[in-house]
Amino acid sequence: MPTVAASALGPQEMYEIWLQLLRGETAIRAAADDYGMDRSTIMKLRAVAKQSALDALARSHGCAYRRFPTRSWPPPRLGLRAESAA
Repeated sequence: MPTVAASALGPQEMYEIWLQLLRGETAIRAAADDYGMDRSTIMKLRAVAKQSALDALARSHGCAYRRFPTRSWPPPRLGLRAESAA
């Protein structure tokens, strides 16, 4: 069976593949077989979707990374850091 490039699929189909992987409905190998793709293409699709989701969350207004650019958790104003307990 010839393999299909991810660019041959539409955004909706790639999103469906990602959702199936995310929900655990299918494995990488099964998704690759179902869509006629190479497993590495499915793995790349999953990695790109994950990074895109993380980037979108970081840009959102309610993200802790945006409010606390040092990425320290818990934030200093909560007073829960180890050095403040001493």
